[in-house]
Amino acid sequence: MSEKERYEELLFVSIEEQKMYRIESKKITHIYDISTSKYGVGNKKNSNKTPLGLHIIKEKHGDNVPINGRMVGRVFYGHI
Repeated sequence: MSEKERYEELLFVSIEEQKMYRIESKKITHIYDISTSKYGVGNKKNSNKTPLGLHIIKEKHGDNVPINGRMVGRVFYGHI
C-alpha cells in the first residue's frame, strides 16, 4: 500500500470542538460528536488520557451498542 493510498481515509479528532471528522479523498464526509477523556490529553501509557498524534486503528469496540449508547472502559452498561 502506498503512502497516498494509506491516507485516503482519515479520522480527525478535534479535542477543542469534541468532534470527529471522517475524511475521504480530502473531503469531510461525516462529522460525529465525541467525548474525550476526563483526564485530558497526553501520550503517557496507562494514563487514561486522550492520546495526541497520528494513530492507526487496530480494533473496533461497540458493534452491538445502540446509537448514542454510552461505553465506559469499552463496556456498554445499557445507558443511552
